[in-house]
Parts: sequence; C-alpha cells; structure tokens
Amino acid sequence: MVEEQAEDEGMVEEQAEDEGMVEEQEEDEGMVEEQEQAEDEDEGMVEEQAEDEDEGMVEEQAEDEDEGMVEEQAEDEGMVEEQAEDEGMVEEEDEDEGMVEEQEEDEDEGMVEEQAEDEGMVEDEDEDEGMVEEQAEDEGMVEEQAEDEDEGMVEEQEEDEGMVEEQEEDEGMVEEQEEDEGMVEEQAEDEDEGMVEEQAEDEGMVEEQEEDEGMVEEQDEDEGMVEEQEEDEDEGMVEEQAEDEGMVEEQAEDEDEGMVEEQAEDEGMVEEQAEDEDEGMVEEQAEDEGMVEEQAEDEGMVEEQAEDEDEGMVEEQEEDEDEGMVEEQAEDEDEGMVEEQAEDEDEGMVEEQEEDEGMVEEQEEDEGMVEDEDEGMVEEQEEDEDEGMVEEQEEDEDEGMVEEQAEDEDEGMVEEQEEDEGNGRGTGRGRGKW
Repeated sequence: MVEEQAEDEGMVEEQAEDEGMVEEQEEDEGMVEEQEQAEDEDEGMVEEQAEDEDEGMVEEQAEDEDEGMVEEQAEDEGMVEEQAEDEGMVEEEDEDEGMVEEQEEDEDEGMVEEQAEDEGMVEDEDEDEGMVEEQAEDEGMVEEQAEDEDEGMVEEQEEDEGMVEEQEEDEGMVEEQEEDEGMVEEQAEDEDEGMVEEQAEDEGMVEEQEEDEGMVEEQDEDEGMVEEQEEDEDEGMVEEQAEDEGMVEEQAEDEDEGMVEEQAEDEGMVEEQAEDEDEGMVEEQAEDEGMVEEQAEDEGMVEEQAEDEDEGMVEEQEEDEDEGMVEEQAEDEDEGMVEEQAEDEDEGMVEEQEEDEGMVEEQEEDEGMVEDEDEGMVEEQEEDEDEGMVEEQEEDEDEGMVEEQAEDEDEGMVEEQEEDEGNGRGTGRGRGKW
C-alpha cells in the first residue's frame, strides 16, 4: 500500500509539480492562519509537549519520532489538512487533474480514504487536545502519512519556504522543541536509534531538505551549530577571538619579536625619563653604561664640571651662591630661566638624550640591545640592580655623590651648566640670555 502510494504517478507528481499548490501554500492568505495555528501550537502543542514531556510525551514523541516525528509535526493539529483545506485548497486539490481521483484510489487502499472521507476526523483531531498523540499512536495513519510525506507531502511541506520558515521561526516552537532540555538529547538518541538515518535514507527527503532554502541549514545550524562553533573555534573562531580579544597574545608574540619591548620602550622611555628625572635622571645616567661616559665626553662638560669641582668650582659656586648668584639665579628663574630650562629640557634635553650619539635610538632600535633584552640583559640589569647596582647607587647616594649632584642641581649646578652653556662652555644650547 505504501509502495503504491509512493509509486502513485499522479499524486506525488501532481503534489510535487502542482504549480498552484505550493505557491498557494506559500502565498496562501491562510498563512496567517498557519501562523495562528503555529501560535496555537505554541500555546497548546508546545505547552502540552512540555507538560507531556514531563509526563512522558517526549518519550512517546521519541518513539513516535522513530515512527514518524516529522509526520507528527506535519500532521500536528491538522496543519496539513488545514493547509490542504485552507480557503479552497481542498477544492483546488479536488479540481486538480486526477489528484482527488488518485486520492480516492488511495482511499480505496485505505489511508487517504480515511483522511479525505472522514469529514469529522480532521475537525475532531484539530479540536481534540490529544489529537497529536492519537495521530502519533495511529500505527497505520502515521506510518502511511510518513511514507506519503516521504514520497511527496512532507517534501512539499518542507520545501514550502514559508511553512518551514514559519515553523522554524515560529515564536519559540522549534527552538523550544530543539532547545528543550531533553528534546535534543532524545533527538540525539533517536538519531542514534535511526531517525536521522531514516531521514537521511529517505528517498529525496534529505535531498529536498538539503535543497530547501533554509530548513537543512537551520537544522544543520540547530544540530551542528555547537559542533561547527567548536570546529570554528578549533579552526579559526578562537583564533579570531584570540586575535580580537587576544591582542595580549599578539603583544606577547610581539614581545618575543620585540614590538612590545620597543613600544614599551617608546611609550615608557619618556615616562621613564620623566620618572628618572623626578627620581634621579643623574642616577639613570650614572647607571647607563655609556651615558655618563658620553656625557663626560660630551664637549667636556662633565669633565669640566669634574675639573671645576676638583678646582673649586663647587666652592666658587657656593661662594657665588653666598654672594648672590643663587639670588640672581632665583631672579632669572623668576624671569623665566626655569621656564627656559623646562622648555630646553622639553626641546633639548630629551632631544639631546635621544639624539646623543643615537643612545636612545640605539637603546630602542639596537638589534643587539633588544636581543640582549630578549636574552636577559634587562633581567641581568634588574638582577644586577637587585644584586647591588641599585644598592651601590643607594650607597653612593648615602655617601653623598648622587645627593650632592641632586643638591648641586637644586642649588645651581644644572643652572650653572646652562649658564655655562650660555657662556659658551656648554653643549651649544645657550639661550643668549647671558
């Protein structure tokens, strides 16, 4: 009987090829009614399913899914019959060449006869709160409908762009069914038991579902979205997220390559210089293996300072400070010398430090220094600082050298250097004020 229905040349072909039936199903003014039916399904079927799932309907659906879950959804609350009967659809099916006759032939065979002739069955089943269960439990009707749907009706219903989309996009029906805490697991179990295999083996159903503009994609997204997400995470999503969110990882990689170090040095150099200036730029200069020497070599200023200090320049400075030099310096500071010093420091001192024989650039750009930092130079410097350099500096500060330099800077050494620069002994940055 099923084979005869499946082989029924008129019914399947006319249902599949019927230009008006699918278009009318898609464009049918009763699509709203289907949506209302879908809403009613949401209000009734899903609730009943949810309640029945708690009571055991999910298990029955799982068993019925083995027998015809798709058919049950298709048949649910007479959706197929109502679609067929919707605003003349049955009349068009009756008018359809040979379809009613073939249905009557199938009615002679049994199933369509009961569906078509039973005028009250659809209404009773629609009104019957247990219609789905009765339809699902109806061993002959569901199986025959399942086979017929496999041959054509379900294919048309599944191909129906509006019906499937409405069923799937329906206010939570499919999502609730699929997202249900047990439904997906039971569907997975049913897939293990053969439902998916039967659907996959179904002659044309899977192909039509795959050709369907959204159903298979949505089913694939519903059934495989997590897997695809996991695969995408393995293949790229996590990488993209890691790239989007994991700038730190790239920064970590860049740290291995030197970018973060250079950025850190670029971004932090001025800050370090500022902090070092606040904390003791002279200390940093003293710590720098070449900076003191370069400063010492820089136009002889440090040497001259050292010589002047050896010769009594500091004493003269102190005497001059006692005599009024500090006052003049204070006046000059009031007049703008401090501002000029600040401006010169902004305009010249940092530039001088950065431009000074490429020291800063060498520190930042020097491939060897970055490599040394990668290899451990910074760590060694930090370890050395931990081991004694900072302690020695602190000891030197305790001994007075750095403090004297700081005091000299506070008292006028730096100012005198700048004055000396103005007098011609400095770096050539004289302000012309002196």
